[in-house]
Amino acid sequence: MILVERETGAEVEPVVVDRTTGRELHSEHFVFAAGPAAGPVMRARYEGVTPERQRG
Repeated sequence: MILVERETGAEVEPVVVDRTTGRELHSEHFVFAAGPAAGPVMRARYEGVTPERQRG
């Protein structure tokens, strides 16, 4: 399965970008961290990975 533009049928390559910076997210630069609502299991899984900025 591929993703295409409805009107033209042209194949598109989806990407994920940071809304604030417009920077494309690459796995070598980004990691998941436990968020403010994370329970003990998730906090333990991501122990040592601290988000630098909390969105509120």
